[in-house]
Amino acid sequence: EISDIVFRVNDTSLTPTVGPELARKLTEIAGIQQGEYQVADATAAFQEVQQLFGFITTIISAIAGISLFVGGTGVMNIMLVSVTERTREIGIKKALGARRKIILKQVLIEAVILTLMGGFIGVVAGILSGFAITQSLAYPYILSLFSVFVSLLFCCIIGVVFGLLPAVKASKLDPIEALRFE
Repeated sequence: EISDIVFRVNDTSLTPTVGPELARKLTEIAGIQQGEYQVADATAAFQEVQQLFGFITTIISAIAGISLFVGGTGVMNIMLVSVTERTREIGIKKALGARRKIILKQVLIEAVILTLMGGFIGVVAGILSGFAITQSLAYPYILSLFSVFVSLLFCCIIGVVFGLLPAVKASKLDPIEALRFE
């Protein structure tokens, strides 16, 4: 006695018409006197799972966005402290002829390097933890180099965006006032 038969349809839009016809045909072929074959369509369940994954993705994206903002604010504060500690050095550079653009680039590069260092640590931690999890579950480990590239690109963007305020502050320092700074 066969209790279940599973069919896969390549075009899911045909399921509502093909399913009942298939059940009727199977009932006819089997010559069942009592009962009949019925179709259980998993499309609705699949759509609910997709909706749930969409909601989870939104929540995780919001948490990631908040984390990036907090991390960026931390970078900005570190760079503001760095600029304050090196006010005299910046004053000397400006007194020797360094243009505003040079000071701006220097501080932005430092901010990007700072965020890239954090990004590299995060990527390595992610790769190692992903490898450990997949090995413990006996799944194949797949590393997406595109994801690694995008995450490091995001680190650079965060460094530029949140390093801009300290860089502008440093580039606008008056050399005379900066040299007097203790």
